[in-house]
Amino acid sequence: MTIIVSKILLYFVSLALLAYFSGAETALASLSTLSLNALKDKYPAMRKAITLWEDNPSEILATVIVGSTVAIIGSGIIATSLAIDVSQRMWLSRKAAFLTIPVAGAFLTLVFGEIMPKIVSRFRAERVAVASLPMLMRFNALIAPFNHVLLTISEWLIGMLRRRAVREAPFLRPDELKILLLSDESLPLPVPARRIMENILDFGTTRINQVMIPRAQVQAVDLNQEQEKIIDQIIEKGYSRVPVYRGNLDNIAGIIYSKDLAFAWRGGSLFVIADLIRPAYFVPGAARTDKVLRDFKSGHQHMAIVVDEYGSTIGVVTIEDLVEEIVGDIWDEYDIQEKTIIPFPDGSYLVRAAESIDTLNSQLNLSLPAGEFNTVGGWALDMFGRIPKIGDSVRWGDLEIEIVDADKTKIQRIKIKKR
Repeated sequence: MTIIVSKILLYFVSLALLAYFSGAETALASLSTLSLNALKDKYPAMRKAITLWEDNPSEILATVIVGSTVAIIGSGIIATSLAIDVSQRMWLSRKAAFLTIPVAGAFLTLVFGEIMPKIVSRFRAERVAVASLPMLMRFNALIAPFNHVLLTISEWLIGMLRRRAVREAPFLRPDELKILLLSDESLPLPVPARRIMENILDFGTTRINQVMIPRAQVQAVDLNQEQEKIIDQIIEKGYSRVPVYRGNLDNIAGIIYSKDLAFAWRGGSLFVIADLIRPAYFVPGAARTDKVLRDFKSGHQHMAIVVDEYGSTIGVVTIEDLVEEIVGDIWDEYDIQEKTIIPFPDGSYLVRAAESIDTLNSQLNLSLPAGEFNTVGGWALDMFGRIPKIGDSVRWGDLEIEIVDADKTKIQRIKIKKR
């Protein structure tokens, strides 16, 4: 009976070793470069071990594989020997012993030696790595000569098969890359390049209703008027593409290209303005900017009409608006650069209501909440709880907000002053 108990204890020791190596392998493989650098700073004593893993992961993986293999073989031998002893010393028959004990051992090996350690290590990678690295380094030093032979043979075989062993760095998650961008030492980049990378990371989470030209600023032409007036208005607006509607913006008829109008006019023959209308491309306001940009590219579109859940027009978006979200404002010879935030000597600022909250926060170092609105005017309306009149003011924290220009339906400009 003592021999049987000893072998059971040895089996569980081998099972624990297998769990250790399985967990260590998964934990180390799950750590990104950023996580490893953070561990170096947090645990200086482990810097050498972490550096060895970064510089030569094949050596550490070979150690883990050797350890796991030894543990698996050991547990199998012990389980078989245990089955023999049980069949000889206890009432269980030889056939039953060889059927139940190895199967039970295989089950325990899979669940407690492989599956559970890997699952736990996947979600607690840093903690498991810190706990397992010291012993792993000692075991690695112990079998270093054997590892060297194994790796040499493996590299020779790979060379014979004309394959190259490619060592890939772990992928960085977007949030980890953002942390790298904030660290000048980790990723030294010029400010413009850093800003573009940050914009690219945020691009996939931005919604169209955050970057569109709002309905109040849409330059469109009503078709319910004489053709000469329609043509004059399209020319006056000076855009290459102009949405057209019948009656109101919720009834978009399509888009007229200025070049089509120019060609028809240059021909000198009579033409009907309705023949120049091209179909409009509609997108929901909640659509992601990256998806719409792909749709623009695949469908050769340059402008889309943005609608809400009820089908009402809430704005328009162009391919230039989407590109500017990545590279910043693009100015051409037809753009009129109007200052949207004007400073005054008394420390106050005159702000256009259509200015985005993100831009205002960035330029004035504020922390205005976005909430369900994207513009300064929307934030001010939320503060007042009504459409304010010129001269109305309200306080938010250490800021005083005063309405400088407004009409019956919307705010035009506000004055912001820190108190």
